[in-house]
Amino acid sequence: MKTFLTTITGGEPRNLADIRWWNAGLFENTLAILSSVCPVDTVVILSGCERTVAGSIVSISAGWVQKNGEIFRCAAHSFTLVAGTEYWSFNTLFDPVGLKAFNTLGVTHDTYQEVVYKVVIGTPPVGSTVYSVTPTLMELITNSIVKDAWQVFKTQTFGLGTMFPSTTFQLSCMYDLNGFVHIQGEFGFEDPGNGAIDFLFATLPVGYRPISKREYLLSNISNTGTGEIGNIYIHILPNGEIRLKAANIGYSGIIDFAQIVPFMRAV
Repeated sequence: MKTFLTTITGGEPRNLADIRWWNAGLFENTLAILSSVCPVDTVVILSGCERTVAGSIVSISAGWVQKNGEIFRCAAHSFTLVAGTEYWSFNTLFDPVGLKAFNTLGVTHDTYQEVVYKVVIGTPPVGSTVYSVTPTLMELITNSIVKDAWQVFKTQTFGLGTMFPSTTFQLSCMYDLNGFVHIQGEFGFEDPGNGAIDFLFATLPVGYRPISKREYLLSNISNTGTGEIGNIYIHILPNGEIRLKAANIGYSGIIDFAQIVPFMRAV
């Protein structure tokens, strides 16, 4: 990291090269922070810069953007909607307060410069960023986080039967960024004729199991012909087993496991 030592006894004079060194250090720090998620040579919205349309007028709200580690202000602005593509452009502005005099008498120059970004419409030059595909910093951060995908852990196929003619069911699980496990899918159950106690539906894979036993009372379609609704009692155990605690003789039903309230996974 670039630093400028100011601990020299007695002090030392400053010059323009010193200011450039400080500016470079600040720029490199910002670039280092953003480089892990922000694409090179691409405008990224840090805040604001929202687009609205009223009639033929497009308005962009005030905000902030970055490109290659440099942060720029976006002033609120509007333009007329015509044929073309909306893209990011910039203006170089000078604050008259920063008009400084040379040592040569009567010669002045601007020193307070600001680069301001805005959205314009037309034909984008090479290297410009199109507004409609401009990512926000939060989108880039979210997309860079490794996310889980739905994992199928149980497939069930029924042959020709009275309840589920040629039906295939699947159960899937995933965990979110907070570590909560979600289950989706349907499961069909037909009692073989003697009732069922503590029937094992399926077993969750390692990494998707609860810290402690979870108990759920779920509704289910107990008669597909009449649409009759019943209730069923489910346990999910720390070893991953999903169990039906009891069923009446002759019971059959279709259970939607999306009713399971997400639970914290054991790691």
